[in-house]
Amino acid sequence: MAKAFLHYWVPDTAARELTRQRNPFSIGSEQLSPRKVKLGDTIWVVTVEDGVFLLLGRVIVGEVIEGRAEAIARLGTDDIWDATYTVLAEPGTIEPLQPVNISPIAEHLVFKSRSAAKLTVVGGKVNPQQLQSTRELTPQSADLIEECWETAEPRSNTGAQLAP
Repeated sequence: MAKAFLHYWVPDTAARELTRQRNPFSIGSEQLSPRKVKLGDTIWVVTVEDGVFLLLGRVIVGEVIEGRAEAIARLGTDDIWDATYTVLAEPGTIEPLQPVNISPIAEHLVFKSRSAAKLTVVGGKVNPQQLQSTRELTPQSADLIEECWETAEPRSNTGAQLAP
C-alpha cells in the first residue's frame, strides 16, 4: 500500500521553487532514502511562513536515485538538490506548485509516530520545527490533504504569502 509523507521546505526554498517550477519535478533530501519512500508513494511538500501552514504540491514517487553524481548523470544537469537522494515524480503526474493555506486542517493531521502523532498549533499558527523531519501521514490525514489540494482555488486567490 502506498504511503504519504509531509516534506518541509524553508520559506526561501519554497519561494525559489515556486518561481522555478522545475521539470521534471524532483526533490532532494537525506531523508528520502529508498528505505523510507517507495515507488507510488506521495510526498506532500509544505512550508510555514509566519505561522501559516502552506501546502505547495505533491510528488508521486516514480524513482529514487541514490547519489548526487548518479542524479546529475541521469537528469543531464547539475541544477539539482545537493543531497544524497533525489526523488523524481512519476511521469504524467507532475503538477505546478501552488501555495494552498492548510492551517485550518493542521490540528486534524495525524502522523504515524510514537512520540508526536499530531502537530501542536498555538493561536492558529504552526511551528515549523515540528516539520523538520519528513513525516508519514495516516491514510485519513493523507486524504484530508489531498482534498485540500484538489479543491484549492487558483494560486492568485489562495491568500498565500509566497507568490513568486
